[in-house]
Amino acid sequence: MRVLRGFTRHWGALVVAGGYFAFWYFSLVPWYGRFWDWPVTHTLVIFTAVVAVSARYPLLALAAVGAYLLAQGLHWVNPVFPHYWTMNLAVPFALFFVAYNGQRWVRWAALGLSPVYAGVMSFLLLSRQYTGSSTGRGFVLINNFADPEAMANYWAAGASLLLVIMLTCWLAGYLIRNFEERALLTRERRSAEVKLHAAEVDLILEQERSRISRDLHDVLAHSLAVIVAQADGSRYVSQDLPAPVRAALENVADSARKALVDTQRVIDGGRDEGLTGPQPGVGDVGALIKELADKLNISQTASGTPVVLAEGQQVAVYRIVQESLTNALKHGGRGTHVRVHFDWSGPGLAIQVFSSTRGNQQRQDLPPAAGMGRGIPGMRERARLAGGWLTAEQDHNEFLVNAFIPYGALLKNVGAAEETAGPVPEEVASVGSSSHG
Repeated sequence: MRVLRGFTRHWGALVVAGGYFAFWYFSLVPWYGRFWDWPVTHTLVIFTAVVAVSARYPLLALAAVGAYLLAQGLHWVNPVFPHYWTMNLAVPFALFFVAYNGQRWVRWAALGLSPVYAGVMSFLLLSRQYTGSSTGRGFVLINNFADPEAMANYWAAGASLLLVIMLTCWLAGYLIRNFEERALLTRERRSAEVKLHAAEVDLILEQERSRISRDLHDVLAHSLAVIVAQADGSRYVSQDLPAPVRAALENVADSARKALVDTQRVIDGGRDEGLTGPQPGVGDVGALIKELADKLNISQTASGTPVVLAEGQQVAVYRIVQESLTNALKHGGRGTHVRVHFDWSGPGLAIQVFSSTRGNQQRQDLPPAAGMGRGIPGMRERARLAGGWLTAEQDHNEFLVNAFIPYGALLKNVGAAEETAGPVPEEVASVGSSSHG
């Protein structure tokens, strides 16, 4: 049914116009011969054109009907012969498509003009000058010519007949148009209800996540503060500890402090315009690698021309690399060889982190690093929120984390990314540098 209505809206007027012309053409050819010799050629052409344009140009169709009837009344053209009064039924067809396709005010204008058109047509068909014969056959049966008394007797009946036909066609077009609009509003309302329900579910989930984050923050903050205090206390109380032990305690305290700051910023720093504190980005990857250089054997390469990412995307890139390096350290231990490659040559940044698994040992997902989330699932979630994807898989003696972040796929703050993003590290900017082992 919807397909039929769509066809009627776009092509119905042309089909009806073609059928109207074909009907009258094949009806009159046997009587009048050549098309241009007919006494009603101009009527057939004009009314066919009126129906054809009524769907696409409804106002033009209404104006053309009015102009043609006026030209008949002023004797500029001959009116329809009473024998062929049904040629005027092209006007009700046009009114149908005007009511179906036209704007609101055009539809109501067509309704207001219908009585005028019906009255003028009836007058012309009954006029003394145009009855065509003494019998008056055709429109109505009149004795002799239509005198004023006959006009008074038959005009109202003729106008009423034409008006009923016009109003029926107009009402049909109006009702179909009204039905379609109501159906469209119903679909939009249902769609809005579905979206509202989804938004309510998202809000509930977000509120629950916020509650869990606050609870988690309280637990982590207390635990990390205790770790910092114990590590610093051990260093200061036992001054005669060996240097490696003191260095280990210092690393424990520094890492705990950094984790405490990251946790505080991520959980408590959210605002409508973003996080209040500076967030790590692509420009901080180099510093992260240098920080872990004494624990892991890391080589970093890049290809393509670096592109400035949105702020949220930069945070995702940093955290993905951070989580990958942390997992490599926990699974492989100190000295594990890790390769980090950034490929800027495609439609987005492709990140590959290869790490040795030392023989056939199978990698397992790890507890999350500070500020990261939930290990590999947390990395996948960050990549998805940044508009991309992430996979993690075992390949012989290597574990591969492969992520893709599309350029500018994310956020409404993309335009401000260049101001908020940190500088691209020198290692990343090196184009075409060779990969290691």
